[in-house]
Amino acid sequence: RNSAIVLAVLLVLYGAVGFLIAPDVVKNIAEKQIAEQTGRKATIGAVKLNPFALSATIDDFKLYESDGTTVAAQVDEIFANVSSASLYRRALVLDALRVTRPQISIVRLEPQRYSFSDIVDRILAKPKSNTTLPYSLNNIEFDDGSITLDDRVTGRKHVVDHIAIGLPFLSDLPYATEITVTPKFAAVVNGSALALDGKAHPFSND
Repeated sequence: RNSAIVLAVLLVLYGAVGFLIAPDVVKNIAEKQIAEQTGRKATIGAVKLNPFALSATIDDFKLYESDGTTVAAQVDEIFANVSSASLYRRALVLDALRVTRPQISIVRLEPQRYSFSDIVDRILAKPKSNTTLPYSLNNIEFDDGSITLDDRVTGRKHVVDHIAIGLPFLSDLPYATEITVTPKFAAVVNGSALALDGKAHPFSND
């Protein structure tokens, strides 16, 4: 009886921390880390965690331009379901990753300079780390995305919208390198529909 009571209390505490306390902590840490890594302001509307399903949802993510007011990229929702296999495989294993309505705005300022170039420069200036985390990402979906490119060098604007990307599987774990991946891509490029699919072995020796 005492063991059952202790277990019940632990489950209640685990749920309370996961549902009520951890989301705000994760939200604050994520905003600070993204700002530190990119040098840009980043905001997250809300973080929802389900500690029993091992899932996380990020709502209304925005990354701003260097002026701090113009939105450079935003996502309505990011959903990730972590697999318990992450523990025994010592890797990041996701059962599902879904990104809903990602929107990116890019400005070409000079022939070799874009509105995101400062982020690239900042990342390249950091010391390189040899530490890598193996991963296995499953059921990857990008739904209804869009990219706009304002090419100020040529004076033209390009729009790629209604982007849909599906990757059933992507992994660099040794056992998975020979598994065939069947990626799918669909979008509307400057008003013209485009669809691609195929087969690949992205981490094999071939």
